[in-house]
Amino acid sequence: MKQYFKENKNTLFVAVVIIVLLAIVLRMNEIVSFVLTMLEVFNPFFIAIGIAFILNIPMKAIENGLSKISRNNKIVKKFLRPLSIILTLLFAVVILWLLMIIILPRVAESVVYVFNNFSTIVNNSIKSVDDILNDLHLGYKLQDIPYIKEIQNISKDQELFKHVITFFGSITQGVVKNAVEFTNTFFSYFLAFCLSIYLLAGKETLIYQTKKVIVALFPKNISTFVFETGSKANVIFKNFVGGQLVDCIIKGVMFYIVFQFLDYRFTELMATIIAVCSIVPVFGPIFAMLICFVLIFSYNPINALWFIIIFQVLSNFEGQVIYPKIVGKTIGLPGIWVLLSIFILGGKFGIAGMLLAVPITALAYELFVEYINSRLKKKKINYDLVEEKGED
Repeated sequence: MKQYFKENKNTLFVAVVIIVLLAIVLRMNEIVSFVLTMLEVFNPFFIAIGIAFILNIPMKAIENGLSKISRNNKIVKKFLRPLSIILTLLFAVVILWLLMIIILPRVAESVVYVFNNFSTIVNNSIKSVDDILNDLHLGYKLQDIPYIKEIQNISKDQELFKHVITFFGSITQGVVKNAVEFTNTFFSYFLAFCLSIYLLAGKETLIYQTKKVIVALFPKNISTFVFETGSKANVIFKNFVGGQLVDCIIKGVMFYIVFQFLDYRFTELMATIIAVCSIVPVFGPIFAMLICFVLIFSYNPINALWFIIIFQVLSNFEGQVIYPKIVGKTIGLPGIWVLLSIFILGGKFGIAGMLLAVPITALAYELFVEYINSRLKKKKINYDLVEEKGED
């Protein structure tokens, strides 16, 4: 019997694989349902990992600073991690408090103004475009488009008020009907936050235990690959998350100062839109630029055109000069792969896909490049031959 298995192990392996694949195909709906259920169950844990990863960036900086100041003081060293976590949470609370006290009221004022003058803003924007088209003698007006007429009708104050009341009424009914679901969601996020604090407090122990399990279950080469990949992923995601957050803050402050200097309206609102949208790479800033352009265009078309130029100049200056100096080395992903990753993952998974597309693709790109280079090295191929440019 042993001899039979030894002689036919490849055939038996293929047969087992075929049976497993057939079972998966036949039970695909049940498997997908099970996976989705498991993801929902572990959703607080995934959220906790995300929160812990973000909080770990300032916590590590605070911890290193306290370590240098204390000069290996035993008492401070003993309470270094709890103290760092407390200071990190206080830092996060202060940031949120500043947002709520200083920025949000001004943004709310701008939003209320836009809402109260929505009809005027829409009509002024349409009139400005029609004036430009008329100056160009194109014989074409936006007001002739049926869809534009519908927007103008909706933009009337009384009609808009009815739409908003209906909208908020439906939201209120939804909240009342789904009060239990809302409570469960709040509890899940609270649980995730508490779990993230636990992860931060004992991250070294958890990492050690995870490595121990991997080494025990898998061969040495696989364990080494997993550890190296995990290390690369940590660096890439840390650089990306930290870089994007710094980028958002810099852009928001920079555009706020410029808008104040140029005496633009909706300064706080536009700076906030630019800062928030910049979290999404490539397309976020473009979306923010379009929204701000419409807001400025509604009262001054010339200033709107100047805004486009100012936006491009400041964005390039921030991206080429300020960002590299503060963040340092970026994730090193070519521009074409950034666009493709955002298109594909963004189209499949929405905003979450757009946020995670760049670091995931950067990790896959780095692993693929290393694999290709190792294959070339094994084949003893001269790199000069690979780098030679062909004739057009």
